[in-house]
Amino acid sequence: MFYKISFSLFICFCLASTSSAASPYYDNFSGNQIDLSKWQDCQSGEIRDDQLWLDLYGANSWLESQCHVVEKNITNHIRAVVSISGNSYATPGCAVAVKIGGFFYNDTYDVSSSYNNWEGNVFADIRLQLFLGKLYARAVVIRLNNSTGSSKTPSAVYFTQPINFDTKYLLSIDFIGSTIVFKCNNETIVYPITTPIYPTNKLSRELTAIIYADMGEQGYVGGFFDDICLAEACSKVNFLPSAYQILLKSKE
Repeated sequence: MFYKISFSLFICFCLASTSSAASPYYDNFSGNQIDLSKWQDCQSGEIRDDQLWLDLYGANSWLESQCHVVEKNITNHIRAVVSISGNSYATPGCAVAVKIGGFFYNDTYDVSSSYNNWEGNVFADIRLQLFLGKLYARAVVIRLNNSTGSSKTPSAVYFTQPINFDTKYLLSIDFIGSTIVFKCNNETIVYPITTPIYPTNKLSRELTAIIYADMGEQGYVGGFFDDICLAEACSKVNFLPSAYQILLKSKE
């Protein structure tokens, strides 16, 4: 079960300039090429306008284009500025999305026992998704129930704020104690973990463009990713990028 948190009304002026302080960003894609010391399995990504661009077309199958954080750099936090392209589309029944996420823990096996490949691993993501002509933000947790990962138990909650094409949203996931905290701009959804928590053998953090197309369906999705942050400090409001120094309104 998920639950939501409301924020009080306040204005943040905390990071108007970062020139005198160390940047909290893992990657803001300011170069001309993807930094392979930070990313792996990112062959289909490209840098455009100092952002990472991922896109793909698919029909009759589930397809994804991804960039994975190099494992040694993974933390319990991931945050990114994400937008979904207005050129994205999905035929009836198909869904397309851009998202950040990864495998965070295992609820069955720990390092002292033998892992059963994918079984017990828990994946979490926050996404901007297009389905049946509507755009929305969604927090998702998926438990893999067998060794192949073919059996899954998903849980999901929608954010209430409206989502628009070609608009930047600040998305984050924080794995804190026995909770997973999802944020889309100033709106927060919390997933309380009620199972044991062990290290996962499939640790990952990824940026993804994905198409969920069954037979007879098709879609296209494109999206930008920027200002990736893996530091714990990024879960705090005073590390919002300067472009997001805005009035944060309470959500009822």
